[in-house]
Amino acid sequence: MVAPVLAELGRPVVLAGHSFGGRVATVIAADHPELVTSVIVSGTPLLRSPVDVRSPLAYRIIRWLHQRGWLSEERLEAARHRYGSTDYRAATGIIREVLVATVAEGYEQELARIEVPIVFLWGQLDTVVPVAVAERANELLAVPDVDARRLRVLADVGHFVPNEAASSLADLIVELAR
Repeated sequence: MVAPVLAELGRPVVLAGHSFGGRVATVIAADHPELVTSVIVSGTPLLRSPVDVRSPLAYRIIRWLHQRGWLSEERLEAARHRYGSTDYRAATGIIREVLVATVAEGYEQELARIEVPIVFLWGQLDTVVPVAVAERANELLAVPDVDARRLRVLADVGHFVPNEAASSLADLIVELAR
């Protein structure tokens, strides 16, 4: 849905995406490089987790009981809010379904096809998507020019780079737009 809108602009743009938006920006850069001059990605879970992360035992039991009809949908939803991530708790309806469907996706293939300049702008204190994810994603890029693939880590900034370091993000967009 984003690619046709960018095409309508009539010229390539600097595309920035945070978290899920970073996934969208990564796919656009890989599939439609003619639409972007460069890409900025922050706090984006681009890689599959190397560790099998399981739900807490209490939640798995509650889900098992619900599947058998022994617990109500309301009790299951209460457990989802207690044990789910911040993003999951905030999401409802179709957005929650999209979040659940995409949480285990990896974008290694897309990263390997990106040929436009890309900057990973990450908060040093990001515990949702640690800097190590950006470091590994940076290594997977196809971009041959080392200067065109960069990682910038912002001290004392957490996951929400656009909120916590808006001026740094804006400055980078201006820099890349030149």
